[in-house]
Amino acid sequence: MRHQIGDGDWVRLDEQGLDLRRRRSADLARRMARRAQWLDHIEREITLAYFDRGLTATEISSMMHEDPRVVRKRLRQIVSRLEDPRCAYVVAHRNAWSKRRREIAEDLFIRGRSMREVSKSRGLSLHAVRKHRDAVDAMALADCEPDRPSRIWQTSERRP
Repeated sequence: MRHQIGDGDWVRLDEQGLDLRRRRSADLARRMARRAQWLDHIEREITLAYFDRGLTATEISSMMHEDPRVVRKRLRQIVSRLEDPRCAYVVAHRNAWSKRRREIAEDLFIRGRSMREVSKSRGLSLHAVRKHRDAVDAMALADCEPDRPSRIWQTSERRP
């Protein structure tokens, strides 16, 4: 199996994953409540209900008339997206990008849509969406890397 940047390996949750039936960490709850503002209305309300108001997935599911397993799965997906450094990178840098790149990045990294869904909804080829995704991945990866030593020595002239 080939390793790619987009495989979701950016997310650094516990090794066991996120168990929504257990007690939430206060740090995670505060972080998710702050980042919920980045989400669309319904996902924001689900996130705030769980992390800010302290409702259980069962209580949320009864209000939404859905199965609690569906709500738990949706919450896990939301937390995965919000914990992904690319999501924060998109929010921080999206105003400097072209309208098309901003829309694609928001759809992929904030709303969690697939490349095919974005391609169809935006009327773009899958290749164009992939190029924008790869560009955002590369920018986010470069932003996350620790300071590297200067490589000026490679281009400077040698002293005799």
